[in-house]
Amino acid sequence: MPLHVGYTVISLVMIGDRIRLSGYWTLAAAALLTAGLFLFYSSRLASDLAERERQRMLLWADAVAEVLSATDETSVKFPMRILEDDLGIPALLVGDDGDIIMSRNIDIDSLSGHDPAVVESVFNNGNEIKIETEPGVVYRVCYGDSALLCGLRFYPYIELCVITFFLVITYFAIRVSHKADQNRIWVGLSKETAHQLGTPISSLMGWMECLRADASKMSVPEVAVEMEHDVMRLADVASRFYKIGTRPVLVQIDLSSLIDSVADYMRRRVSSGIVIEVNLPESNVCVQGSAELLRWMLENLMKNAADAMEGSGKITIDLRHDGKTGAVIEITDTGKGIPLKKWKSIFQAGYTTKGRGWGLGLTLARRIVVQYHRGSIAVVSSEIGRGTTFRIMLP
Repeated sequence: MPLHVGYTVISLVMIGDRIRLSGYWTLAAAALLTAGLFLFYSSRLASDLAERERQRMLLWADAVAEVLSATDETSVKFPMRILEDDLGIPALLVGDDGDIIMSRNIDIDSLSGHDPAVVESVFNNGNEIKIETEPGVVYRVCYGDSALLCGLRFYPYIELCVITFFLVITYFAIRVSHKADQNRIWVGLSKETAHQLGTPISSLMGWMECLRADASKMSVPEVAVEMEHDVMRLADVASRFYKIGTRPVLVQIDLSSLIDSVADYMRRRVSSGIVIEVNLPESNVCVQGSAELLRWMLENLMKNAADAMEGSGKITIDLRHDGKTGAVIEITDTGKGIPLKKWKSIFQAGYTTKGRGWGLGLTLARRIVVQYHRGSIAVVSSEIGRGTTFRIMLP
């Protein structure tokens, strides 16, 4: 039996590791895809902007040619307006002898002389437009990237670094969160195991004392029957923990009989001030499932409901058959209710409102319903001070 429990814990941790690893790969793939899209889109924008700047520099070079070959001032008014327009693009007009004739958006004093090699080194991309004003006289317009284009070229890499930084932060945050969840699962399962095994073990110890006592009012056969009940309960607990760590075999079960049996079991274990009412359809409702796990799930929900009512109130279990989804179970209590913002977080490991609880009851219930029976479980209504309704849907 301890081996079953240990196997359960190891199985849950391994499943958690697989989920965590899958989550990391998904996160990394999403980040790489996002970065790739940004790089592609930014590259397209940079290419389009570079082509636009080249077209503007061609127009600027044509204006330079018009000015250099003009014979009177009236014919250069329009070209001069183009030359005076600040395109925001660094440019040099270089004569055929290598002298710098004109500069735009460049600190000419930073250039060491008029050495053509220095001029060429100003622009790493080597953009150049040749102008021939007359046969044998060639000028060159050398231009570089504007500040906007330079920023656009480097922007995706900066963004990639930012995405990588946040990806690393997220990775470590998930690891820390996973370790905390893992610790809660280990501690919670240990507590749940002790709780599940404690009652029948205490009962067995009591029956053993009865057997030892000469004044026992019960006969040995009667004690043996009661001890057999407790041993069967221990077997059920071991079976539950074993099946929660493995994929259970689903068989045809009658939910009507199962709910009736769980209700009878819980009536003997809750406060006398709590009424348990069961509403079943006229015909039996059958599903493919694991009776032990579904019984465990129902017990956990009913225990939570009883705790929420603090010794007085009513638990109502309604079962109906839905032709579209299958079986529908609704468990309603008249307890203290659950705030709307907590409706989803109550199924997370470690969530509890009880000082003595470990927050695994609803986590196990959700695992049983969703992962093993392909169903759903959710809070459908809750009002503070009035009560809560859980709905379980089983296909």
